[in-house]
Amino acid sequence: MGFRKATVEKTLSFVEVRMVIWAAIPILVLSVLASGPFRDSMPAFIETLAPLAAVLSLFVLVCSVEAGGGQRDSRQ
Repeated sequence: MGFRKATVEKTLSFVEVRMVIWAAIPILVLSVLASGPFRDSMPAFIETLAPLAAVLSLFVLVCSVEAGGGQRDSRQ
């Protein structure tokens, strides 16, 4: 007798994707500002985390664009 686990696949709704995008944009802007023109006035811990935040937010934005590109409006 075999037992198979039921897998539940959760996809993000359109509203959740928009929330992630709108959260990633300010993170990207603030981290670029902290890495660039305001580098001298930032605390050391922000200076070390800013490049990581920029890379992660760019990753989120690119993944969102890629995921949204495959979804076409079928109501036409």
